[in-house]
Amino acid sequence: MCLSDLGTAVLIGGEGVNQQSCRDALWKLEIDSDLWLPVGFQLQNAMPSCLHGHTATYDPDTKRIYIFGGIREDKDNSSIYILDTVTWKWLLVAAKGRIPVLTYHSATIYHKELFVFGGTFPRKASVAAAPCSNVLYVFNPEHEIWYQPISEGEKPLPRLGFHGVHISPPPGRTAFCTLCLERCGATQRKKLLYQDYAAPKGTELLTRTI
Repeated sequence: MCLSDLGTAVLIGGEGVNQQSCRDALWKLEIDSDLWLPVGFQLQNAMPSCLHGHTATYDPDTKRIYIFGGIREDKDNSSIYILDTVTWKWLLVAAKGRIPVLTYHSATIYHKELFVFGGTFPRKASVAAAPCSNVLYVFNPEHEIWYQPISEGEKPLPRLGFHGVHISPPPGRTAFCTLCLERCGATQRKKLLYQDYAAPKGTELLTRTI
């Protein structure tokens, strides 16, 4: 679920009763009136269906929603779909590069690129036993390519089921922050992970225990 403008939220996919994928794929919520509206589409090959464990990320500059990752009918889904919220048309991107296959990850938009971090691998998407990722991937929509940026500093531990957001700290600097619960042996602590994209030597990752 994500905003598509200040007054509208969009819900895409998810699971229902008995962990069955919801087939009513797309809804809008008019926030001021608390009114849910199903969004009907004629059948489109580029429309994602029966997805869960994915991310929906809105870019306010292009007015597009990026749908990435997750699981569709027990199959891995590494595709990236774009929903244009002006025309309400779908686009399935034929992406290039090192394409990640992830679910229960986090994603945010920065400078019209999609930043994806963490998550687990769809065929083993179990909180108890799944191997998790701590790799940062970036998707460039202009060139339709995935890449991994060079970063410095301590990397956060692999994780899934968390949330990451883009913030703007002091002028001229920007960051990707993740607030999560990190298990360390028998203890659990909150950590704020701060990726600074205006550091003098490129990207710098700072970790703060709070």
